[in-house]
Amino acid sequence: MKSIISLFLFVIIFIWVCKIYISDKKKFRIVEYNRGEQYLLSRNMYFTIFTVCTAPLFLYPFALFKYGLWFAGIFLLIFTNHVRMKLESVMILYLVFFFWLCITMTWTTAPRDGYMMLVKYFIPIEFLWLGYSSLRNEKDLVVFLKVVNVAACLYCFVIGGFTQYVIPSVYFFFAGIITNYAGFSCFLISIFIVPIILYWLTKENKYIYCALWILLSPVLQAVRTGMGGMFLVFVVAIYLRYKQRSLPALFFAGAMFLGIILFVPGVNEKFFGENAGNVTGEEIVTGNALSLDNIEMSGREYMWERVKENCFYGNEIFGGGLGTSGRYVKDYGKATQGLQMMHNDYLQIHCDAGLVGISLLTIFYVAFILKVFAHVVLRRSTVLVRLTGIMALSSMVGMGFAMYFDNVVSNSMQALVMPFIYWGFFFKALDLEGKDKRTLAILRFRKERQ
Repeated sequence: MKSIISLFLFVIIFIWVCKIYISDKKKFRIVEYNRGEQYLLSRNMYFTIFTVCTAPLFLYPFALFKYGLWFAGIFLLIFTNHVRMKLESVMILYLVFFFWLCITMTWTTAPRDGYMMLVKYFIPIEFLWLGYSSLRNEKDLVVFLKVVNVAACLYCFVIGGFTQYVIPSVYFFFAGIITNYAGFSCFLISIFIVPIILYWLTKENKYIYCALWILLSPVLQAVRTGMGGMFLVFVVAIYLRYKQRSLPALFFAGAMFLGIILFVPGVNEKFFGENAGNVTGEEIVTGNALSLDNIEMSGREYMWERVKENCFYGNEIFGGGLGTSGRYVKDYGKATQGLQMMHNDYLQIHCDAGLVGISLLTIFYVAFILKVFAHVVLRRSTVLVRLTGIMALSSMVGMGFAMYFDNVVSNSMQALVMPFIYWGFFFKALDLEGKDKRTLAILRFRKERQ
């Protein structure tokens, strides 16, 4: 039954994607921006919104077909000039990292797994170009935020933690059709910034409730990665917006995070295992109760040690080749009836691409942080630049955290691509700002010549 529903949804999605760029009708792209004000979305922005809103649809066993549709579809849009390729210094650093991954394919022992990983690492670049080609002005961003916020809240009702406890039959029926548990929490990390930005723009309290509703899902399911990622998204966003004035909000966020760990039984047990109920707030704040040595890792540390012994040692500098560690984990998991996923993207990169690969990725992260910090904190930029910069960096930090404990790259369509879409928005906002400054300079020059 689930397979039939997944196939049906995939066919609908395929037809809808084709309709966006083939149909001459504009009615379906018209939205009500304000009461009585109609606004026409571009094809690219409509496709971007459609992409994010359908991201949690996993469509098992047709998930790879969905990957293929977007991968090939955006390639086609690039070749037909619907999507513009943007080469920027920070993005070039990511391309250098990707090029190194391609080089490691020359000595990999798992070429099929390696090629699949290459696709998953390249997809974010495609979505960056899509995001860049989608944004035209502030109205595009507002429409994007409002639609994505509604979609995220609806998904939380269908497949979130609340539904798992209150209407479990609905939850387990949609599990697999829609990504669930850890994969869904990573999606929520990537869009958690959306209601925060909407509250800043509108000052409407309903967006605070939306953010809390989204946060409730990983709390009820005790998904530590989801809670930690959302905490970091909030912290980074608040700091970038308010700088030194953010201390009260950061203190409140820290206290709330600590309270959830201590007083939500399922979360407390997930963190501390046999020591649940015995760890105090003082031990968390002043001690090392939340160190990796003291929290329950659900078998991750055992698998990580096996991976290091068989895939890392001896290949420290250049790696064993893309896909080798992932193939080892799958084979080992099948043989032992254990985990078949590594739950650590950084370890996988380190094993497959060596110190060179992990260093290139780190350089990319640092350059991206400095880029956003320079335009959002150190200089007075337009509102659009600041908002998109905050979206990009906060969501990237949240995803960066999740990559240490989950398989974010393997589920790139559900979460990893979102920060890259925001990143595309940010670069386009910078270009729009530069264009406005050049226009003003020209007008000022003409006025002085008259």
